[in-house]
Amino acid sequence: MGEPSGYKPSWSRPVEDEGGLSPAERHLMEIGKREHRDTTAAAQRAAKVAQETVDIGKNTLVELHRQGEQLDHIERHFSNLEEDVREANAIVKFMQRWCCIQLCCCCLNLDPEKKKGVRPRHQRMQMRYEQEMYEREEVAEAHMAKAAAVNRLGEPDAPGENPDADRSELFKTAMAVKKEREATPLGFGNFAGMAEKDRAEMDEETVKQEALLDQIGRAVEGMRGIGEQMNEELQAQDAQIDLLPQRAVQIHNDLSQLTRNVRKINS
Repeated sequence: MGEPSGYKPSWSRPVEDEGGLSPAERHLMEIGKREHRDTTAAAQRAAKVAQETVDIGKNTLVELHRQGEQLDHIERHFSNLEEDVREANAIVKFMQRWCCIQLCCCCLNLDPEKKKGVRPRHQRMQMRYEQEMYEREEVAEAHMAKAAAVNRLGEPDAPGENPDADRSELFKTAMAVKKEREATPLGFGNFAGMAEKDRAEMDEETVKQEALLDQIGRAVEGMRGIGEQMNEELQAQDAQIDLLPQRAVQIHNDLSQLTRNVRKINS
């Protein structure tokens, strides 16, 4: 009895796997899954580079804050020096108005420090020291607060700090995966679906990629914030640095004038 037209023996038929795929379809499926895994690996590398960039930016910003703290100290020392020069000028002017004998005889009554409202020098020095220590601590605390704020840039909220947001995020992720699964009739040839095992593998990689993309997004946002703070800090420091030479020149001129006045008294 002859074989029916188009009949193929069982040994010559393509062997389907547990997912109903032929060897050719299975080969394509494995290629697709491998490409999906490669995409995840590429996203991991990108996330690592982004985080390293954020760390470098944070370290740079912290160093800028430390530089700003040093500039604050320099400004305070300049202010103290200006005060000392003004005080020295006041003493020299007092000496210029009176001869040495008059100065010796009348210093108790004509001491410039005994003007109304002027404290003795030792009291002013003590007050300056206390004020300087207070300002130093205040500046240090301000820059420590800035450094702590830098460490929070680009960092995700700790799990559990906002349970409602955590539940909402999990629900959104689950619904997105479900919709994608229902709306993806992926197939090869007459194949109109995907085996659950294959789909689970693809979904697992997709979830990893979404998490990595979120991480990259936070890193980019952190870099943007770091860049803005760097710009603000540099602008503030530029203004301070621009004034320092002018103050130094003024102090130098005042000291030169003070030296000339002292020489006149000694001559």
